[in-house]
Formats: sequence, structure tokens, C-alpha cells
Amino acid sequence: MEKEYAKNFRDKKRTVTKPLRMTLEALLIQKEYSYSDEEMILQIQENPYL
Repeated sequence: MEKEYAKNFRDKKRTVTKPLRMTLEALLIQKEYSYSDEEMILQIQENPYL
């Protein structure tokens, strides 16, 4: 699944794709607490163990 997921984010700039697990966990937390995208980023920056 990880390889298939990473294929969706290939570009010429060589940006690093975050692991699928990290992305899904962030999405679940965002939905659970009804965070906006900006709020989710701030929450992760403040508490990476969230």
C-alpha cells in the first residue's frame, strides 16, 4: 500500500512523501476533533505525540 500511495505524489521537485501511516493518523485525529487543516498543523507542531 505504501508504494501505491507514494506513486500519487511523484513530481519533478522530488518532494518527500509522508508515510501513509502518519497521514492516516493525522486525518483520523483531524476528523475526531473537527480541526481545520491549519489547526491540525498547529496541533501537530505543538504536540507531535498527539
